[in-house]
Amino acid sequence: ALIIRVSFSPIIILSNDISNIKENENSLKQTSLIHLIYPILILTILALFLQRCKLPWELQTFSLPINSDNSMISSNNNINNTNNNNNNNNNISNNNSQIGYKFRPKADSGILIGVLALPISLLSHIVALCPGEPKEVQYQNWLIPYFWLACSSSFLICFSWMINIFFSKSFTPIKMGFISIFFCQCLIWILTDSLSWLYNIGFLIFFTIITFKAIWNINLAFTIGEGLVISQLMCLFLCDAFRFSYLQFDKISLVKPSSVLEESSNNNNNNNQNNQNNDNFVSTNLPQSNVCRDIVDQLLAGLIIGSLLISILSIPILKKLRQINLTQTTSNSRNNQNSKNLIQSSYNSQRIQLSILFYLIMISVILLLVMPQLQTSIGQNPFIWTFLFIFSTGRIICCFYWVLLLLLSLVIVKNLPSRTPNIIVRKYYHLLAILMFVPAIIYEKDFMRLAFGVAASAFILIECIRYALIPPFGIHIDKFMRSFTDKRDSGDIILTHSYLLIGCALPLWLNGGCHNFHFLAPFAGLLILGVGDAMASVVGYSIGKVRWPSSKKTIEGTTAAICSIMITAAIIAISINQKQTITQWFNIFISTTIACLLEAFTTQIDNFFLPIYFESLLVLFHHLA
Repeated sequence: ALIIRVSFSPIIILSNDISNIKENENSLKQTSLIHLIYPILILTILALFLQRCKLPWELQTFSLPINSDNSMISSNNNINNTNNNNNNNNNISNNNSQIGYKFRPKADSGILIGVLALPISLLSHIVALCPGEPKEVQYQNWLIPYFWLACSSSFLICFSWMINIFFSKSFTPIKMGFISIFFCQCLIWILTDSLSWLYNIGFLIFFTIITFKAIWNINLAFTIGEGLVISQLMCLFLCDAFRFSYLQFDKISLVKPSSVLEESSNNNNNNNQNNQNNDNFVSTNLPQSNVCRDIVDQLLAGLIIGSLLISILSIPILKKLRQINLTQTTSNSRNNQNSKNLIQSSYNSQRIQLSILFYLIMISVILLLVMPQLQTSIGQNPFIWTFLFIFSTGRIICCFYWVLLLLLSLVIVKNLPSRTPNIIVRKYYHLLAILMFVPAIIYEKDFMRLAFGVAASAFILIECIRYALIPPFGIHIDKFMRSFTDKRDSGDIILTHSYLLIGCALPLWLNGGCHNFHFLAPFAGLLILGVGDAMASVVGYSIGKVRWPSSKKTIEGTTAAICSIMITAAIIAISINQKQTITQWFNIFISTTIACLLEAFTTQIDNFFLPIYFESLLVLFHHLA
């Protein structure tokens, strides 16, 4: 670390000296870019090295044995296969085998695409804000710590993996993660002085526990890259909530009045509101920064973080319920009828008690944590505000439009020929997302942001209920969702539908409220998934003949995706009266081409990664140009 520090010291000293000259904004922009490019380059080199190695993580050779309760039934339809897997896992565990985490099969590690996803996304938004108006600089200062935290957590996974190469028999994965925290902090200390070491270490400890003890312990659900980004998003969401809560304890106003409230308020108070808006920026010591948030942002944070807290606090209950389901199935297949009845009644009583406990945790988190926090943030009852917000003329029409489209789509899907491939049926829902959400984003952006937040939190809770088959809806939800799964949902949890929702919602959340970095950025998820991915699948399946090297995707499908996205982007530009130059359209074309090529070659969940990269490319190319 000292050798690297000395070698980089001239650049760091020069960068710090230039940063102190506030009058020269161009020098500040170049210096900031230099600081932020270093971790991206290092992560790329590390990930390329790790991806070329046949590493133990992909071969399941950790020295941490699998617990028997990690192979529980996922539904009543695959009980026999799961029981066989569980017996095999027990035998392996008893033999002291080296098998550990079970990553999603038929996919590569995803280490390169995973470690770069969030750092590049945050980098693009930081670049877009530098230099800018005071409000933009304040928001940039708010984002920079998250960029370094995302880079630090990506470094942790890379260092843990490298430790596993040389010391796979000496440490368990969780110990490798904790050891890597030291190396991550040393590297962050070399690269920047803007992040508190205590803040970074606390974040990395929490990230290590979430990743190694929770996310990757879910069998066959994630690749390494997918699990990494999911853990990063969870930890950054909770970190952001902690920073705002810290400010609220100091009785500092956090919320900038939403445009929705401004519409519903008295027009005579417009001058007072404008004066108040100028004073509604906040500062924090972790590190000190200012940020602009509206009421919808606060509600989004409360919904997502509340559902995450419920799922995290309920992990022991969910695992116990899943173990009861497995044990009951095994005992029923071995015992006589009288023993079956006794065992079933015992397990039913345990299941009911644990289910009630889960619902009590859910209600307690909502009423005792989320509700008071939101009421303090927005200054009024969040349920009343949401009710008044939704039941306006334009949003009621939007809701009726959605219901009509959903009913029509159900009729169409039920009347499809029985021989229709499942992949084609799934792409109908991508088209449905376009028809539902694009008009809503154009005319009711705040409503669409809130609707995505409600849906995302609901999906998290529904998956918890399905995973543990919690009565009364668990079994029915499981049967319904299993009918739309494919090979990517071979694990204990089903996430492709959640990936589609998050992929459509993330670009809108990042470009809603106070900041909009590109006119297509809020539509990035819908364009790449609802239009591009759907057209690539349909055209590639129907007429595709020429395949890309080392890929199952066809050139015809990729070409169709690029053309369809560009046509849809032109329609959106005309709809919102957004004029673009030839250079700007060329930048959009380059971003689209790169994103579609990523879709053609990646084996990761494209519904999750493509919107992140496409939105980042749109913003980055637009502002660098």
